[in-house]
Amino acid sequence: MADAVLILDIWMPEMTGVELWKELQKKAFTIPTILITGQREERARLFGEEIGAVAVLFKPVEEKELLDAIGRALVGPNG
Repeated sequence: MADAVLILDIWMPEMTGVELWKELQKKAFTIPTILITGQREERARLFGEEIGAVAVLFKPVEEKELLDAIGRALVGPNG
């Protein structure tokens, strides 16, 4: 069971959310991650698969959808 969740926007100004996630991994910082994006494109789903994201959500994000993803992240894959 996790005690924290990382929520990243895929397209941030200085680096992508995936690039930030990879930098955190290099420092052995592992945390369940949810990706959010305003662009509905296949790359978003592929980024999510690449990093093993709990969910890839599209803006505007519905409150229930986000809370469900956070719940899954906190419970973990073996829930």
